[in-house]
Amino acid sequence: MVRNQKKYSKAETLQWLKPRLRNSFIEDLFVFTVDEWNKKEGDILDKACSLFSSGRLIVRSSSRSEDHEARSGAGCFHSESDIPVSRNAVRTAVHKVIESYKKMNADNRDDQVFIQPYTKHILMSGVVFTRQIETNAPYYVINYDERSGKTDTVTAGRDGTIEYISHFAEIPVDSRWRRLIKAVREIESLFRDQILDIEFAITARQGVVIFQVRPLAANYRLPVPDNTFVKHLLKDMTKKFRRFSQREPHLAGGSTVFGDMPDWNPSEIIGGRPNTLDYSIYSFIVTDEVWHEARSSLGYYDVYPAELMVSFGKKPYIDARASFNSFTPADIPFELREKLLHYYLDKLKAHPELQDKVEFEVLWTCYDFSTSEKVRDLKKHGFSQKETAAFLGSLKELTNNILRKFAEITDYDLKQVYYLTDRRNRIMDFYNRQEKTPWNSFYTAYNILQNCKRFGTFPFSRQARLAFIAKNFLISMKDRGFITDEFYHEFLGSIRTVASKLNDDFYRLQKGSLLKEDFIRDYGHLRAGTYDITSLRYDSSPDLFSARCPARVTRRSQTHFTMTAAMLRELSRLMKENGLHGDGSDIIAMMRSAIENREYTKFEFTRSLSDALELIAEAGRMLGFGRDEICHADFPTIMKFRNPEHGDLRYAKKIIRQSIDRHRKEREWYDAIILPPVIAREQDFYFVKPYDAAPNFITRKSVEGAVMTFDEIKRAGSENIKRSILLLENADPGFDWIFTRTPRGIITKYGGVASHMSIRCAEFGIPAAIGCGEVIYNSLKKARNVKLDCIKRIVKPLLHY
Repeated sequence: MVRNQKKYSKAETLQWLKPRLRNSFIEDLFVFTVDEWNKKEGDILDKACSLFSSGRLIVRSSSRSEDHEARSGAGCFHSESDIPVSRNAVRTAVHKVIESYKKMNADNRDDQVFIQPYTKHILMSGVVFTRQIETNAPYYVINYDERSGKTDTVTAGRDGTIEYISHFAEIPVDSRWRRLIKAVREIESLFRDQILDIEFAITARQGVVIFQVRPLAANYRLPVPDNTFVKHLLKDMTKKFRRFSQREPHLAGGSTVFGDMPDWNPSEIIGGRPNTLDYSIYSFIVTDEVWHEARSSLGYYDVYPAELMVSFGKKPYIDARASFNSFTPADIPFELREKLLHYYLDKLKAHPELQDKVEFEVLWTCYDFSTSEKVRDLKKHGFSQKETAAFLGSLKELTNNILRKFAEITDYDLKQVYYLTDRRNRIMDFYNRQEKTPWNSFYTAYNILQNCKRFGTFPFSRQARLAFIAKNFLISMKDRGFITDEFYHEFLGSIRTVASKLNDDFYRLQKGSLLKEDFIRDYGHLRAGTYDITSLRYDSSPDLFSARCPARVTRRSQTHFTMTAAMLRELSRLMKENGLHGDGSDIIAMMRSAIENREYTKFEFTRSLSDALELIAEAGRMLGFGRDEICHADFPTIMKFRNPEHGDLRYAKKIIRQSIDRHRKEREWYDAIILPPVIAREQDFYFVKPYDAAPNFITRKSVEGAVMTFDEIKRAGSENIKRSILLLENADPGFDWIFTRTPRGIITKYGGVASHMSIRCAEFGIPAAIGCGEVIYNSLKKARNVKLDCIKRIVKPLLHY
């Protein structure tokens, strides 16, 4: 530890701190050097057993190689804990510590060993960093264990929950954090301008016990953000939250909650901190207006003019109040909608881990075979029998209208998608005959995206809603015991989407029965990151077909799904019993069609989006901007230059450069801000606790294997992918090529039970944990091997590998 330019050992630092601390406690220490041990082992053992005559002991390392500002040596040396007070036990423990110095080539006669009482009655133990480890952001990062009662589970990497507390937070309500933060701030005051790594425990008797204080060496060379400016950013975000939480006259709900996954899943589709262009195009073609226009056309409440997505600190969030209003039947009274919104929002606040499952675990968006039973929960929350019956009746009527018009809706949507394809081809043919200028490229991109909104986003949004309803029916059939879990997965595995065709075509390509140019014509527009202009398309990705990444694809054998005549009759009886339109054959056909058409409409929708991104990239190139620059410009700014009156090249470059620089700078600012997945109150900006998400497990398989991250996937050959469990932050249709490599399993940070990736994994029978959340995902990133057990619903690192 560095203090006033002099280097102190771990033990010396604790000795120096012990009499100075008022808000925490350090156990008594007995310190000696390796040289003293070698010369006076017997005397040291006598003194140790005399000083600590009862209880249990811990013998700890204190090498001169530890606790430097530039390198920590943390975890390099041995400590022996929970040993009895006896000469033999202490002798053995000391020898183990000294031996660990030799193994690390740190054998120094001035190295120390120290002995302390082993702390008992531990309620919580862990580590506090006084700044965030990757960015030096001004947060107390608390990694703690409150289950085991041991002192080393966090430091050994065996357990731990993480919480972030801003340096600018008011006194925590939680008494544990109040005591801990008070203790940490006192230690900080004694080590001015140093970023600290503090090991602690909270006990039933002594309060906060300090085990170690050292520099956070990993942050030694990182710049330190301006605290005053970070405080200002947080204050602005809380003001923005307060403004958006005010009553909206056309919406039920007195306030709102923001989440990064409740609806249209922005964290899954564009990422947790997307580039500005990704975010602004997603807003333009999806979340500004089309999302609610499509939904209200099916009989849901029209929330116009509500925008769905809001950005805090460059992180996209969904306005749950707007979303949840749009999921209520249009014909229910406003007073009933108001009560429903309070119920829904309160449930999300109490269970933020359900935010990616709201349509199945929080809301009732349609009537299925379990609705009448599950909706009884409303009675426990002040809903009268009359209100509950009215809500059920509206849900049933909405669902029946959709079932009655299902063929008509689907036919209309598929015609719209066909029209989208025809229009896009005409637009591109016209563009290819024009002079290539930035203005023509921007104009054509705008034209394609406007058509995409009307003829792509709208039908895709409706088909996605129908697919959610289909999934609700399928899950309720399982909940009612009508079908088994195996039957459920068989049905999903029997569905054939565009990904199945891609896999089959890749197989034909490898066998020589399909030309490469024909494959590229159909799939060349896909990219790993549908909205990310910096991610190359398949037709621009040489590794997709290179010898270094060979295609060894086997033809996919489709799961056979059959429903007997007796089952269909029973399903028809169930439909009639619930007052639902159609019979067993109708609902099975509807479920299959909805899920398949959702994927088809999304596939065609992404083709237009991908072409527009290429046109923007081409315009950027002509203006002197690479993809890694134009991705920071906002869409409204660059679209100013789609018209001839803005034909001044220098002016265009200047304005677009200003947009790029401004958004880049904002991104740097917000790197110093840590935000939660769900924001329900102002203090959530200051006290950030990532929740333990409940992953959506796909298939009933169990696998173990090496982890491969997306960056590694891009560099790997197909055989490596085939042996690996893939770890992806988010996944969209651009990742469909990985299914041609038949990975052992797939784990994603973001994603819902009915998301694109869930459907793909079910279709291909690949075990997956979709949407495992930040806590689980970050623990898996550090692992070399992972166990993914979809039957037992377990995903965890394998420490023994």
